[in-house]
Amino acid sequence: YFQLGSASYNEKNYIKAADYFTRSITLSPKYKQAYYNRGLSLYYLEYYKRAINDFNKTVEIDPLYKSAYYWLGASHANLNENELSIKNYTRAIELDPEYIEAYYDRGIINSIIPDPEKAINDFSKTIELKPDNPEYYFRRALVYYSIDKFDESVKDNTKAIELKPEF
Repeated sequence: YFQLGSASYNEKNYIKAADYFTRSITLSPKYKQAYYNRGLSLYYLEYYKRAINDFNKTVEIDPLYKSAYYWLGASHANLNENELSIKNYTRAIELDPEYIEAYYDRGIINSIIPDPEKAINDFSKTIELKPDNPEYYFRRALVYYSIDKFDESVKDNTKAIELKPEF
């Protein structure tokens, strides 16, 4: 059932995938990967609360499963539960200090709250980890602009354009 679920997931048939992963869980209730994969399927179906349940079960079985914390953060973000989102992105980062997607997404939440200093720190870390991505400079430029640091915003936007002229 797990393999059928994986095949359905890869075909973007998330309803079928979730069903197969549920069958896999029924047969093996401690199979963390089945909970995680069903959580992803539910996430893409926009059933965020149900996805949260599966990602929580994943980390209950394996408290070091960094990707489950990341997707918990994403699920909570989609429910506008910013504090829980940040908490889970932070846990993913604690488990992997180079988890660039977690820094980026936490930066987005911090810019929404707004907590510009934390957002700038997160986007700066993404730039440190991957200095050739124009999106990271652009996001940090937006935060700088929002706090009237126009020179820094111009520098970051200029760098983004330098990296990707059509940006």
